[in-house]
Amino acid sequence: MALAAADAANTCVVIINQVAPPGAPPHVMATRLRAQGVTVEEVRCGRRQYRAEGRAVAALVRSLGADVVHTHGYHGTVVAYLAAKQHRVPLVATVHGYLGRNWKERIYDAVDRWVLRRFDGVIAVSDVIERQLLASGVSRDRLHQVQNGFGPQATLTRTEARRALGLDETAKAVGWIGRLSPEKGPDLLIGALRALRDDETAIIVGEGPERPRVESLLAAWPAADAARVRLVGFRDDAAALLPAFDALVLSSRIEGTPMVLLEAVAARVPVVAFAVGGVPGLLPTDAALLVPPLDVAALGAAVRQTLDNPVAASRRATRAAEHLESQLSLDRWLERVRAVYAAAARPRQGM
Repeated sequence: MALAAADAANTCVVIINQVAPPGAPPHVMATRLRAQGVTVEEVRCGRRQYRAEGRAVAALVRSLGADVVHTHGYHGTVVAYLAAKQHRVPLVATVHGYLGRNWKERIYDAVDRWVLRRFDGVIAVSDVIERQLLASGVSRDRLHQVQNGFGPQATLTRTEARRALGLDETAKAVGWIGRLSPEKGPDLLIGALRALRDDETAIIVGEGPERPRVESLLAAWPAADAARVRLVGFRDDAAALLPAFDALVLSSRIEGTPMVLLEAVAARVPVVAFAVGGVPGLLPTDAALLVPPLDVAALGAAVRQTLDNPVAASRRATRAAEHLESQLSLDRWLERVRAVYAAAARPRQGM
């Protein structure tokens, strides 16, 4: 989205929506991009209609005279490959990570890696993902590690954000933002939140299939303890609410380069997280409290440390923001992505 908005004058974004019927409202991402001046085309086909989507995308590529097709995720990768077989155009993919939670996802992941070996450029958002792609056969000369960048975004003031969440101005609050799904570890978060005290609150922002499990875990707590944890559901303004929190917790089992972490850093909110995936490579060791993966007790202790020592937590948040501005700025990221485009456009043999 940031890349498209930066080149709004000459960028066309194709959103592949395989389930929405004709006449359905625009995809939420399409609406946001159009508001930023980006030209958007939505391709709508039936479920698993990959070849039909490929033909539709190929027709758009021809009519637009596209210089490059950039995909994110398994579905877009397959469709773009099918489109490129009809109309030769450089293909670039960004890989955010593989979940492999069940046999079906493992098959999708294997197909994705097979197709990526035929792409002109592949972007890994962390060194962990880069190693996985190399092991799967993606050529070293087509593989690039580019961590996600982040540009300034509007947020509410602390008072406004707290008012929006119904929080008292003086209460200590821990935030968690994400999809309630197994890889994001909301169940692990619940274990860590046992460290909260009577005058502290945790706000869980998001929806997903793990919500019943989270609610079940909280139901086993004493009522007074469970009342300190609030599930507020999906919020379209989640990033703007970050200033309300005294700490942002990431309890993920698997991660690439989590955008919510970058959003929290930009908002100068102290971060507590498991050291998984690309998270350790994002920030200096003195810029956040990172604990061993899946160590719920250590995560809870880090939350306790952050709430009990706000001055030290503020110093870490400032250090993280400075690192973000100097090393992970949007301009720096855009420059590196455009370099991948240029490399992908150089002539080479075969698909």
